Amino acid sequence: MSGPRRPPGPSARRGRAAALLAVAVAAAASERPAAAQDAFEIQVYESDTAAPRESGLEFHYNTNIIGRKQADEDGRPPTHHVTHLTLEPHLGLTPWAEVGFYVQSAVRPDGQFDYAGVKVRFKARLPRRYSGFGFALNLEVSSIPSAYENPWGSEVRPVIDVHAGRFYASINPIVTLDLSGPLALRPQLEPCARVLVGVGGGVDLGAEYYAALGPISAIDPPARQVHRLFAVLERAFPVGRVTFTAHLGAGYGLAAGEQFIAKAILGVDFARGALPAPPPSGEARRSLPPTARGPRETEAETSTATLDEQRRD
Repeated sequence: MSGPRRPPGPSARRGRAAALLAVAVAAAASERPAAAQDAFEIQVYESDTAAPRESGLEFHYNTNIIGRKQADEDGRPPTHHVTHLTLEPHLGLTPWAEVGFYVQSAVRPDGQFDYAGVKVRFKARLPRRYSGFGFALNLEVSSIPSAYENPWGSEVRPVIDVHAGRFYASINPIVTLDLSGPLALRPQLEPCARVLVGVGGGVDLGAEYYAALGPISAIDPPARQVHRLFAVLERAFPVGRVTFTAHLGAGYGLAAGEQFIAKAILGVDFARGALPAPPPSGEARRSLPPTARGPRETEAETSTATLDEQRRD
């Protein structure tokens, strides 16, 4: 005959509480929207800004070769064979700040053309580089149709990059903040990074990484996260006071979201005043004239000119 049941001890109660907490967290994660990386601007920022009153325009194109074939849990339409198009003009305000504007659109597989919202951004940087490192901060607000993103949102994008000879690297630990919807005012983590190497002839080759991890306070489980890798090629074409740039990339999704993505960014920058002739060869960034390159090579050129002047004296 068994004796009376003993009440559960402290360790058993703690185990049950932990199990209940785990179930609650899993349920909350399944109810909230899945992490999503920006579908319209697949780009890692550099720290440089346009010079005062200098302007430029970028055209962003990307298409989901293999995407979602069903609507997601938030009711957003399938992304399979959907193309995203974005126009981004920008203008330099000061030697250390610029403003930009995005107009987004999408083309569905049946040819239907959708308006996909607008974004406004402001980027400011430290006045100079430190041992090759540049630091900037990009702030953004957006108004997007709910079929594509949360209707009202914002983004804080720190930018840290470095140049070392033919090598260039940049990291953007992005924090997004929805201003409406189920994740309103809950910071979400969407980091991205890139590495480029100059291979000669003004061409850079490299790789980019993009992720969407969910709210910082409760990171999504791996199956709901977005992780993408891109192989990229860049080339700059300086022509007098105008610099044309081309960026091409092919990406693969490692977890949730789209599997295969092709992207292109075509840009044109307009410099003010007379510019010296660009060097005959070099990586894409090294081939830009000084006012278009920003502070990265200009500081080195200034130091060289100062030494030459001292020698003459």
